[in-house]
Amino acid sequence: METSGRACSLALAERTADRTTTRCEILFDMGPRHSEILKDACVFALRKCGWNKEGLDLCAVSVGPGSFTGLRVGIAFTRALAGALRIPLAGVTSFEILAESRRAQSSGTEGIGLVAVLLDSISGQVCAGLFKPGALRPASPYSVLKIPELCSRLGRYRAVEFVGDGFLRHRREIEKRLGPGRVRAPALPAVLKASDLARIARPPAGKKIRAPVLPLYLRPPMAVERMAR
Repeated sequence: METSGRACSLALAERTADRTTTRCEILFDMGPRHSEILKDACVFALRKCGWNKEGLDLCAVSVGPGSFTGLRVGIAFTRALAGALRIPLAGVTSFEILAESRRAQSSGTEGIGLVAVLLDSISGQVCAGLFKPGALRPASPYSVLKIPELCSRLGRYRAVEFVGDGFLRHRREIEKRLGPGRVRAPALPAVLKASDLARIARPPAGKKIRAPVLPLYLRPPMAVERMAR
């Protein structure tokens, strides 16, 4: 389940030893009203696949960064579902989901030194996750950066591929600072989807099977920041 933004998605997937196949995916735009449709969407997806909830063996959810309310609703819903079914719950970051979306779309990584997943933030900043091409583990800790600082960090790479709405918003400035010849982007913008999340979700290992899944916040909610000013 992916509820980190205005648009949400839910997918049912079947995993074998060598691949994960999406059996059903529902995308819907409910604005801030995620909780009003999640249960009905789950019931609809299960019926469409001819499955019952007792056949599920893993729940997975996006942990962000993203909408403060959307993340908490999605995590609370999947936590309750996993608890009721006594199955593991896995959390996957928005950065990892978009990196996987990029990997699935890409025809290759030749010449690309880094993949930069950028999520739009406020005050001219982006939430940044930097990955080696084809990798799903970040090359450095996730961070919140202004565009000049981001480009300074990326300056040593011959070519960088950018993914995410943060890049779409700041593309002109990034190309101006790095040079358009060093900036790559997929032909189709990557979007957060539950089907991409499903391909990379894995149950917690060993004794951490009941490990808590918590939202990933790289900065305080806007209301808290306003109060602190």
